[in-house]
Amino acid sequence: MTDSALRTNVTRAFAKATAIFADAFYTNAYEVLRAVKVDDGSGGQTETETVIETGRCQLSITNRLGAERVNAADIIRAPSAYTAEWLTQGAVTESDTLRIDGTRTFNIVDLKRDDAVTYADLEEI
Repeated sequence: MTDSALRTNVTRAFAKATAIFADAFYTNAYEVLRAVKVDDGSGGQTETETVIETGRCQLSITNRLGAERVNAADIIRAPSAYTAEWLTQGAVTESDTLRIDGTRTFNIVDLKRDDAVTYADLEEI
């Protein structure tokens, strides 16, 4: 087997294993939303959210902060902190918004990448 054929076989095997891994561990659907300026038709511009990337991710609660109570009723609730991780490494930035499972929207607080995975610290909005 030539080096080129071996490289092709390894690449195909890696792609297949990556898909199996993503299906097993990344159980949430995500969309990366970016505010984009578009022509408003009157000579000006307006901002609209555009989906720039979609895929599968794993959403995790990293820290559930407590609530201040008076007479057993919550008067202040702190937001829970979340993290998401996914295999793709697209053009996502900290100024983008992440929508998970079509209903939950998060600000990206911090973004980290390694060779194969993107990690985002999130705040639900």
